[in-house]
Amino acid sequence: MAVTVDSSVNADGTIETYNVEMAINNSVYPQMESRAQAAGYDSFGEFFLAENATVDRANAGSVDISEESGAQNTTVHIELQDYDPGPESNISVTEEDGMLVYEDRTFGPQSEGTPTPTQTGSMDFGQEMSGSIEYQLEMPGQVQSASDGGDIDGNVVTWEAGGQGQLYVSAESEIPENSGGSGNDGDGGDDGGSAGFGPGVGPIGVVLALALTVLLIRRRTE
Repeated sequence: MAVTVDSSVNADGTIETYNVEMAINNSVYPQMESRAQAAGYDSFGEFFLAENATVDRANAGSVDISEESGAQNTTVHIELQDYDPGPESNISVTEEDGMLVYEDRTFGPQSEGTPTPTQTGSMDFGQEMSGSIEYQLEMPGQVQSASDGGDIDGNVVTWEAGGQGQLYVSAESEIPENSGGSGNDGDGGDDGGSAGFGPGVGPIGVVLALALTVLLIRRRTE
């Protein structure tokens, strides 16, 4: 199995997109499909989403699951949009000490022997199966730290894992300020002016200018 994950997080803690693509060898896919059906799911993609990622579909704006059969592999694609993780999900986004913390235990628990409330559905390839995982995470602000193996580049972190495919993902980023902030961009900024009135000229300045203009016209008329 070769797994690719692409996750993007909003500043409010919701997940804008969570895409998973799994290329599963056809020699083992029928077993995984049978396991999913025995558990009451129509497809392995639905099984993975509910049992491994422990996602409540009611918390997502949209969910798309598709499968494509090839000569060697069956590719399962899962896409979540506007996902608000619940407390039981293996995917979580929390705010701690003014930082945004992202965690995904779908593909493996936290290491170093630290006990964490990892769900029983975490992905386990097992001894009979090998796999690889490529994981890319985009945070809304500058990433300050990431779990083992994470390569930080600004607000993006990438991980790669081979062998039996165990990967614990976590990252901590700054929370960006609201878009209506300091106004260094020029348009409607916080420079003493107001949008549409030009730099340094607010509504009061406009009123005073008009009053002076009226006064000058009166004097010239007199």
